[in-house]
Parts: sequence; C-alpha cells; structure tokens
Amino acid sequence: MTSISALGILGSSVPGSATASAATTPSLTVLGYASQLSSESATGGSGGVFGAIASSTGGNSIQNILNTEKTQQSRTGFFNNVANYLKALQTGQIQPSGTWQTDAAYLQQTGQPFVVTADSKGQVQVQLESQADLSKYTPAQQRILQTALSAVSDMAQKIQANAQNQSWIDSLNNVEPTLLAIHAGDVPPEQGWQTQAASLAATGVPFKVGLDSHGNLTVENQFEGQFPDVPVSEQSTLAKAIGQLQHAFSTGIAANAWEAEAITYAQEGQDYYLDVDQTTGNILVKTNSGGNIVPDFLNTPPYANIGADTPWLQHAASLIQSGTGFYLDIGGNGQIIVRQNDGHGINLFNQPRNTTTQNPIVNLLV
Repeated sequence: MTSISALGILGSSVPGSATASAATTPSLTVLGYASQLSSESATGGSGGVFGAIASSTGGNSIQNILNTEKTQQSRTGFFNNVANYLKALQTGQIQPSGTWQTDAAYLQQTGQPFVVTADSKGQVQVQLESQADLSKYTPAQQRILQTALSAVSDMAQKIQANAQNQSWIDSLNNVEPTLLAIHAGDVPPEQGWQTQAASLAATGVPFKVGLDSHGNLTVENQFEGQFPDVPVSEQSTLAKAIGQLQHAFSTGIAANAWEAEAITYAQEGQDYYLDVDQTTGNILVKTNSGGNIVPDFLNTPPYANIGADTPWLQHAASLIQSGTGFYLDIGGNGQIIVRQNDGHGINLFNQPRNTTTQNPIVNLLV
C-alpha cells in the first residue's frame, strides 16, 4: 500500500488489484466489496457471490458451496480493511471523514469498548459495546459482560485523568525549551502565549507561565500585578519587590543582589520571574523551567491505582493507554476475554457464537 486514504485502505485487499482509486473502488460497504470481488472471480451464469445466496435452487452443489465461501471471504476481507482503517486512525496516518470513523476515533481515544458490525445494507456500524446488541450471549453472559464493561469504564476514566494530568506536566516542562529556542532565533513564536512571552522577554518584563482554569498555558505579567499562584500571605512581599525592581530599572541602580540578577536576565532578553522563598521570605529570581513552574499537586497523578487488578483488566488498560480499539468477549468457561478490534477480532464478533464449546454448568451458575 503506497498511500493511505479511506478508499485506499478499505479497497486495498480486493483481489487482483494492488491499489484502488475513487473512480474504481465500490462503496465502502460489505456489498460494495463483495460486488468487486465477485465481478473478478465469478464464473458465467453463476450469478456472482450474492446471486448464490438469493437463489432458491442449487441445494448443496459444489457451485453453491464455492459461492458461500466467496461470500464469507468478502465479509472477512471487508472487516480486515475496516481494521486497517482503525489502525490508521489510531496512529494518526489519516483523519476521520465520516460518522462511523469519527465515532471510532473518539472511542479509541477515550478507551471505551466498542464493536464493529455491518447493517442490512452493508454499511459499517460502530457502537459502544454496552449499548450494542449482545443477544448472541445468554442472559447470564450478558450480565457478566455488563459488569465487566462497568469496571472498564471506571478504569478508563482514571487512565484518562492520569493522562490529562501528565499532558499538563509535559506542556509546562516544554515551556523553557520553547522559550530558549525562540530567544536563540531557532523558531518563530506561535500565536498565543508564545508571542506574548517573547514580547515580554524582549522588553525585560518578568513573567511566569502557568495553566489557566481550562488547562491552557497562560502568561502572568508580574509588572501588572499578575501572580495568582502566590499565597495571599506573600503577595504583598512580592508586590513590594516588583516595585523595587521597576525603580531599579528606571535608575539603573540595583540595591539588592536579586535586583542585579533580574536586570541581567532582562538585558539578555532571557525569561525570568520573581518569587518568594517560603522559608526565609527572601526574593528569588527564577526562570520558567519545569522544575519551577510545575505545581506540586500535578506531580502526583490523580489515581495511583487505576484498578487493573486482574490479567484481563491489565490487558484492557494497555490497549486504552495506547489508544487501541477493543471489546470484551466471554470464553467457554465464563472468563472475560479482551479482544482487539483488529481483523481477527472484528470478524470473530461478527460470527455466530459457538455454543458447543461453552460450559453449560458455568452458564447456569453465573
């Protein structure tokens, strides 16, 4: 596959064709996929893949058996290509371009189990497993699944909260390298906090980068009295120090060592801000390094224990953390199985459930 696109992925496995174009690839449906498959492989008078299914005659002839096999192959190939699409969405190689693609991308990103099926017209359907038709399972098995899905939902929320916390830490840790690159002229500042910070650094104004109430990076101009993360008991001390620094700028005379340090940073166009030592009450000059601007509370993840206390939950957690789609299944002895939404997993969900391998005693007891 030389390029990635919605049509390319969903048409790449059609026999006899290495690639597919928008002009030749059938609709992105099971019927469209099977239509192209049958047009290339059906013999004269056979009626194609779906002709055999619709025919009321033929019994168990070899031709009917072959046609049925072609039908299964077309469904298998179709769902394999849907799995390829999901993988490309996960890795960011493509962007969703329709409802089911958007739903799948969202569910993969948020770690919610979902199933992939095709409706009566052959259109791809993506559904939360908790809301999907699970009638192929016994009532007892459905109860097991719903309990397990609830546990996964709780765990996914904890994983997402930890991931969001880490993303804020990463954003703050990246502030100083970004400002240094801008100062060195290696990269231009982007619109937003970067342009504001670059402007203040160029004019020697002390500022601190932090997070606003929405978790976005924001710039606090200390010459304008912006230091909301400073304890109330220390704000008057910091306000006095800001006044002293402004006076030192106007006179060119640094009465204190910290003033001289701040003036040096300002003259070099380097970012800096003033802080108060909570132990001594002395004024400190700091840069916007991650060690300085990451709040202490962010260094502890919201959930040290995400609840992955069984092997299948640990498997689910690894898929959630990697943004990989999956669903829950039940084994013959009533155990939960985590199945990835790859070609095998999707095709397995769309096959009739084999009840002969299930333990009837387990089904009665659960």
